[in-house]
Amino acid sequence: MKKKLTLITILIIFMFHPTIGQESNNNDNKNGSQFNLHSSTFDSRPFTEKANREEVQQIDSFNCDCETDFWSVNPDGEIQLWSLVDDSIYGGSTILTGAPNSIAYCGLPNFTTFYGGRSPDPGISYFEYLVGWKEIEIPTVLVNNGGYLDNQYYMGIATDPYCRILYSMKGDTIFMIDSLSDKQYTVADIAVDSLGQAWTFIGNTWDLNSNIYVYNYAGLVKSYNITFRTQHAYGSTFINDTLYISFGPNNPNFANTLVPVIVDENTAQLGTPISFPPYLYDLASCRCIQPTVNIGDESIYETQIKVFPNPASSVINISNLDSPATYRILDMAGHLVNKGNVKSGRINLEKLPEGMYFLELNTENHSLIRKVIKQ
Repeated sequence: MKKKLTLITILIIFMFHPTIGQESNNNDNKNGSQFNLHSSTFDSRPFTEKANREEVQQIDSFNCDCETDFWSVNPDGEIQLWSLVDDSIYGGSTILTGAPNSIAYCGLPNFTTFYGGRSPDPGISYFEYLVGWKEIEIPTVLVNNGGYLDNQYYMGIATDPYCRILYSMKGDTIFMIDSLSDKQYTVADIAVDSLGQAWTFIGNTWDLNSNIYVYNYAGLVKSYNITFRTQHAYGSTFINDTLYISFGPNNPNFANTLVPVIVDENTAQLGTPISFPPYLYDLASCRCIQPTVNIGDESIYETQIKVFPNPASSVINISNLDSPATYRILDMAGHLVNKGNVKSGRINLEKLPEGMYFLELNTENHSLIRKVIKQ
């Protein structure tokens, strides 16, 4: 009986532009207490252009590699797919339109669920596969956000134009986790790790970071000292369990880069910047979820298959196939762009435009998918 292993997992995380302050020692509503949400506005910050609400682009087959892939959203509400491979970033294909100007992902593999606050309007927008963008009515403005599975976090503004409040959401209930007084969020995003913890960046002013605060639903669990300039720091996310920050063109030290944050038990520091396009609003990513069922020898077979070189300019080689194979190549939106038989362990990519693709290999007993890059 033909076995199939679809190596597709999805997940993602959001942004806008935040600021927060120190822990409040006299906040009656912090540490998980429920509160009455209020409406507010958010306009006098960098990156105040609003995403256009375009017609949604339906996705026939949405696939990604959670070890390398991540998403951004631009001012036009386009969600773009990128891949970080060997300290270089490839891609930029638009896979969805009509998004809010911050995005995150919470869901299971193969179930595409992007969502984000609808700033400057109150409420949440989320994408439902084959339906489109839908709205959750919540009477407050939620801006930068992030998520992992059902762990959802949002930032909110205080009485000034800066984000000083951290919320969590379970079902349709919003809780305040923290409200800070004399510090601000300095990076316009929330990165959520595989433990469901929210990583936020904190400073005395919006343009200078001093700390990382890590939260769970009960409140602050850990902090790190780290200092850097945060002008145009618009996104943060985890890619393959490494924390990254994205910077736009106005940052004096890291303009138009994606920068890893190197964290050990007690310290954090910025790593080597990676060139990344400017004028994006937010980042999100997925993380591989361990299978809950025994897939037997299929996982062993999958690790034996080698696809190289990758990236490739003209031809990719396939080794260790157990029988004659056919292939299909799909673009990032799941559209079929090429198919055929694997001849002498080689597949020709010369006619394909540069970009990222999914290669589906099928033999008599197995089927698997690998991401390939044409350069």
